[in-house]
Amino acid sequence: SDLLRETKKIFNIIERNNVTWVIDPVEQTPTHIMFWDDNNWKLKAPDGRIMSLGKNPKKDLIEKLLSGYKSRPLFFLNLPPTAELYKRIISEFHDKNSLVEISQSVDNSHYFFTGHYDRGIIEYALLLPNVTRDTAKHLPLPTRTDWIPVNGQVRMLNQVMAKLKNYAFRIMKIKAWLELSSPPDKSRFPYHLALKNALTEEIKTGGITYQGEIYGLILKTDDTKIGPDFDFHYVYVFSIDKFGKRTLLFPNRIHGTIENKLPAKFTDEGTLPEQIQLGNKKLFRISEDVFGIDTFILLITQNPIPDPEVLQMDGVRTRGINAYNHMSERLNPLQKLLNFMSSPKRGISIISPNNWSIERLSILSKPRKN
Repeated sequence: SDLLRETKKIFNIIERNNVTWVIDPVEQTPTHIMFWDDNNWKLKAPDGRIMSLGKNPKKDLIEKLLSGYKSRPLFFLNLPPTAELYKRIISEFHDKNSLVEISQSVDNSHYFFTGHYDRGIIEYALLLPNVTRDTAKHLPLPTRTDWIPVNGQVRMLNQVMAKLKNYAFRIMKIKAWLELSSPPDKSRFPYHLALKNALTEEIKTGGITYQGEIYGLILKTDDTKIGPDFDFHYVYVFSIDKFGKRTLLFPNRIHGTIENKLPAKFTDEGTLPEQIQLGNKKLFRISEDVFGIDTFILLITQNPIPDPEVLQMDGVRTRGINAYNHMSERLNPLQKLLNFMSSPKRGISIISPNNWSIERLSILSKPRKN
């Protein structure tokens, strides 16, 4: 294609000069970004200046703009979609019932559609804007999806669009879980979520976890007296890792809604227990696959969720936390979100809890402590 020929030409220019070709702008922050805008190639310099290179950039001009720097320039070529792919994207996301919209404004966009050139192939991904390798570690949202290879074949474009739509809807669901607020009239539940180290029994409600550590989940409370309006609740806990993978940690899928109706019993004094163990004490291990922010979500409902499997979802990048191997009314926001777990369209209703609340726990995971 024309884009591939132009890309190869630019790549050859960069390769012959003392310039680093950046493949992933999150892993390696570029000093120079070349991109297509208003039917022209443009180059953004380290000082923020944007220079027009024309439709067919000349070798001498590119070399001149990349020369004279004390340190080796880091060059990223941000490729636009091919004409065929652009038409498909506009067509596919034009549906008014779609939960994902195409924005022409950079400021209003949650993710950028970004292309790169790697080992002779053009690939595309959805990229979280204005993120560096250092800032990415502290963000709960995936910084990008997997790269999707593209060629001009119609069959390949169908596969590209299927993956792109899948990633876009998964990101929408992740973002919804991270932003969902409990209703103001939520039923009172006295417990809060915490992690408990299976070896040291240290309890964490924040801070850092390290590679290889094994944790369980507990509910803890300082208010053990039973009020007159107290009722049992169904408890669900799942995690969202840096790559967007959602893992249902509690209840165990085999036990269904038996073990998660809590508290299961009171103390001998007739008060609530200060701590409740949620499932196995060795529930998950901090994995070496991906480090960053892990978000643990505690969902509390007064009615069971018909299918807790909807709380699970694959991520948008190929592998976080691994499970430890031991083991038609007006919809409220939670109802809407549970509907969207199985459908990317608006207007589909399922039965889900009316009385509920949500709590989030964000913890940074790091490589093994020295």
